[in-house]
Amino acid sequence: LADELRDRIAALGFDVLDTPDGPELVPAAAPPAGVSVLVDLAGWPEDAARFLASLDRHRGGRDVDVVPAHQGPDLGFGAAQNRALAKAGGNLVVLVDTSLELTGDLLGALVGALDDPTVAVAGPFGLATSDLRDYEERTAGDVAAIQGYCLAARRTDLASVGGVRESFA
Repeated sequence: LADELRDRIAALGFDVLDTPDGPELVPAAAPPAGVSVLVDLAGWPEDAARFLASLDRHRGGRDVDVVPAHQGPDLGFGAAQNRALAKAGGNLVVLVDTSLELTGDLLGALVGALDDPTVAVAGPFGLATSDLRDYEERTAGDVAAIQGYCLAARRTDLASVGGVRESFA
């Protein structure tokens, strides 16, 4: 439980120092500009290898680190993403499914979308709705939700809302 709490504190941008007077919170060093890609590399190894190869081809010269977000029988999607988020170093985090195969500069589009401070999350697979019951897929414009196949956000914004809801399996 203590390690989990330290991970959540780190995801919010602080380090816990153990001092003679007790624990002390200090701001963590600013992460380097860049992109952290959170992905489950163990679940579907062949898909993961294909995704990583496409990421290498289409990273657009950006500083990209890949952070394993392994899910298991006792660790669902949300919890796995939050553990990976605690280790992410980039200012931008991209949660991806290994079924993706990049064919162009998706990261550039995501970085560009999140340069707008009014945009909270971005991704290529959006959903629009007029009644919050029925959704239709959209690949451009404003949407009500971004599908989890590829969802990008500022690391600090995602951490400030507590990360991904851990009930998301």
